[in-house]
Amino acid sequence: MTPASPPATGRSRRLVAVVVGGSLLLALLLFVIATSQRARTMSRAFRGVLSECRAWYAEAVTADDTARADSRVPHAGAQAAAAGPSCGAYRKRNLLGGQPAASTP
Repeated sequence: MTPASPPATGRSRRLVAVVVGGSLLLALLLFVIATSQRARTMSRAFRGVLSECRAWYAEAVTADDTARADSRVPHAGAQAAAAGPSCGAYRKRNLLGGQPAASTP
């Protein structure tokens, strides 16, 4: 007599494989959910930052006003990121819409 019969060993291996596979799928699902929620929150905050910059540029009448808007760092409300890029950086990368900004020497 053998201590473990082959059918019992096969079932236990399948059970272990199912438990490990299920755990991996659950971890992957939780990662995807957390990442997508974080991305939506960041996207919403980024749109707020861009709209704040657009408003400052819309108010600009002279070149000095535009330069002042270039140097401003948007807050986007209470969820401000410390030391984010200035509006000028967004404008130079054409993230505000409209025509691309001219390079400054």
